[in-house]
Parts: sequence; C-alpha cells; structure tokens
Amino acid sequence: MSVNKVLGALKILLVMAIAAIVGTLIAATFQHYSGSALTLAAFHISYLLLLGLAFPRPRLYFYTFLAGFLFLGFWPKAAIQTIWNVGFIDPVGSFAGSAAEWDAALWAAIAGAGGVMVARLIHLALAGRRNESPPETPQLPPDWYPRYRRWIWSATLILVVVVNGLNFHFSFFQIGVNPKLILPFRLNVPVAWLVNVGFAFWISALVHWERLMPKPSLARALVAPIVEAFFSSVCALSRLTYLLHTLPYWLALWEKWVALRGQMAKRNLGLLFATFIILFVISIYAVFWLRINIYYYVPPTDSVTTQAHRTMAFQLPHLFVQRWVGLEGTLVVGAATDRGTDRLAEVLTTDPAEGALSLYQRLAKVHFLSENPDKFTFLANAGIVAILLFSGSLAVVFLGMVFVTALMITTETCITRLLANDFFRAMAGASLANVVAQTTFPYLTLIFFLQLCVAIAFLAWLQRLKVTDLRALLLRRGA
Repeated sequence: MSVNKVLGALKILLVMAIAAIVGTLIAATFQHYSGSALTLAAFHISYLLLLGLAFPRPRLYFYTFLAGFLFLGFWPKAAIQTIWNVGFIDPVGSFAGSAAEWDAALWAAIAGAGGVMVARLIHLALAGRRNESPPETPQLPPDWYPRYRRWIWSATLILVVVVNGLNFHFSFFQIGVNPKLILPFRLNVPVAWLVNVGFAFWISALVHWERLMPKPSLARALVAPIVEAFFSSVCALSRLTYLLHTLPYWLALWEKWVALRGQMAKRNLGLLFATFIILFVISIYAVFWLRINIYYYVPPTDSVTTQAHRTMAFQLPHLFVQRWVGLEGTLVVGAATDRGTDRLAEVLTTDPAEGALSLYQRLAKVHFLSENPDKFTFLANAGIVAILLFSGSLAVVFLGMVFVTALMITTETCITRLLANDFFRAMAGASLANVVAQTTFPYLTLIFFLQLCVAIAFLAWLQRLKVTDLRALLLRRGA
C-alpha cells in the first residue's frame, strides 16, 4: 500500500474518531442539561456550522482562527460543564447555574456565532457571484532583498534574542508582571509589540520573500519562526504564544501544499516538525517553571521544580478546555441585572488603567487578584460576546459580531491584495482573532488593530521599494 493511501486511511479514521467523540458528547449533554432542549440543540448546530464554514473556498485564515477560538471558548466548556459539572477556573460572578441562566448564556453564544456565520456567508456569496480568485503570488522578492538578505536575517535573529532577553529582565511584556522599567517617549509600547507580534509579523514577511528566491531554502527559513516563538513565549511567560506564532505556518503549508511541496523535501519537513514539537514541550515546561519561580512563594521545604511538576500535573489537563475565553464572560454578564446601552457604552470606553476596578472585573468577582499590585496584575478576560452582551440585546450581539467579522474579512482581503503573503495572512489572522476573542478592554483591541494596519502598510511599502529608492533613502539619512 502506498504512503498516500495510508495517509488517506488515517485521515478517514481520524475524522470518524472525532465525529464519534463529538456525537457522544452531544448525546450526553441532552441527558444532563437543565434548560431547554431546543436551546441546547440550537447551540450545538450553531457551533458545528461555525467550524464547518471554515472549509468552503475561498478559505479565510481570519475566519478560520476566529471560528476556532470562539468554538473552543464556548462549545467544549458548555459540554463538559453540562455533563460533569467540573466547575470553572475563571470567575463567573453572580451566575448561580439555574436553567434560565444557562439558556440565556447559550442564546448569547448562538447570537455571537450567528453574526460571524452571516458575515462569512455574505463573503462566500459575493466571492461566488464575482467569481474572483486571489491575485497570483509575485514571482520575485522585493528588489533589494537578494542583496541584503544575509544581513537582514542575521540582524533579525540577533534582535529577537536581544529584545526578548531585555524583556525577560525588564518585563516590558510579560503575562501578569508589571513593567520593571518605564522607557521615555512611551517606548515600552513598541518593544512590547515586537515581543507580542512584531517579530512574528516581520519573520513571516522574510519567510515569504525567501521562498520567492530563485533557489529558495524554505525549510531552513521556517526554522526562524519556531525559534522566535520559543524565545517570545518563554520570555513573555506565555503558554499560548508559541502556538500562536507557529501554527499559522502549518495551516498555510497545508493550505498551499500543492504550490510549496516542490520547495521542501519530506525529510526536511519531518525534521522541521520534530523541532517544532521539541521546542513546544520545552517552552511549556520552562514557562511553568518560571511562573512558579516568579509568581509564587516557594517555602524552603519545597523546590521550584517540584512545585512546577505539581502545577503542571494539575493545570495541563484543564488547559485543553479551560484556557480559552468565551463562556465564563457570557455567564458573568448574563447574570448581571443592570444591562443596557449605558452599560455597553461604559464597557466600550473603559480605561485599561482601571484594572481590577473596571466594570467587568467587579461583576466577575475576580478571586485571583494580586496581593502585590505594584508588581503583578491578574485579571479575568471577558471575550467579545460578553462585551456586546452588556447591551442586554441579542440583536446587538448578533450585529456586533457581523460588523467585527466583516472588518476582519476586509482586512484579510487587503493583505491578500497588498502583500500576497499567505504566511503573514495566517499569522495576522491568528493574532487578531485571538485578541478579538479575548477582548476585555475594547480600547486595547482597537490599538492592536491599528498596529496591524500600520504593519500591513509598512510591509507593502517595503515590497515595492527599489534598490535605487533604498540607496537614496540611506543617503538622505546619512546626510
């Protein structure tokens, strides 16, 4: 039997296994759910369709990641809580677990998913009517790239290590840790952005330009985002950053494999995947160890390593389901009695500096606030559906998600036309979808979106820059 037939059989078995697990969970929820069976059925149908709409062509990275994050934030949590009632790690405020509260929360989740799906269906209808195909990938990298590529790659990797090292020491962008150094002219912001997504965006551009070279070394270039993801995740104390900075490349490779497979030998692909897995395991262990060492007091009778192993044993099983944002925020806001346009306006304009005193944190009754707020900040995440639910209207949740998704689809269309870079498109889609799904302070989400727009414009300018233009620019700077 050929390798392709074996892989095909494994894919079929995997799909059947997933379908069996999902079907079993759905059947079990109907036996234990205390609310309306109609509401539960609508919830299951909505979120399965939400994922299903990621597959029709033309496919969208932004939609795929947004649908994935929303699905993880709502469906597995609702199913597991309904069947086993394991409890929530994140706070749920005044939510008491009544049938009416569960129905209200699921209808809000349905409205959110419905808005996302409507925007996607409109996109599919317009794409089918126009019969448009995305523009062809440019045949050559930017005019200046071949001449300076070695210097650019060397400088990039050095900066990744140095800036992340500085971030590890000064905490410009670390999960839960307040900055230890405030730079003049708000320079903390660009440094934090570089660690968060800036380097990842830049490397996605370099990888794309590298594959357009006459003799591309795509496999070697793809090591760079894995290395960047490792340094960023460890130095930022983030367990998710590694996957956010690497999984988009695997999705782009899968989506464009027919065009890219000639640039990568199977042996190199296997080594690349092994490197990805090894550094992922190391990053998870390192982040747990560092968090124990930084966040908690470890008594002399214990050790950081022992505490890290104990914490990993407890938290890792929960991370697969409990890590994602969505359901808890909807339960918090759904249980609040004072909702309406005034509340929505208040939460939309909340200053992030309010921290634990902000509206959502007070409603959520956060129990893990830092005992040392000068050094640490630990807050609960609301999620975009919960933010819109402050209006008290399912119509606002629905229309708000239509608008947000349409804006994301438009952004991806602009990236396709301006950059024609699938790696950047996937990376931007994962990053923006993650920020939107976790929205707690809309101001910060807006800032992230504007930063993404600036990055798109900057890379579009670089791609069109000629060597003669670059020389003239450097001469003007030198003068």
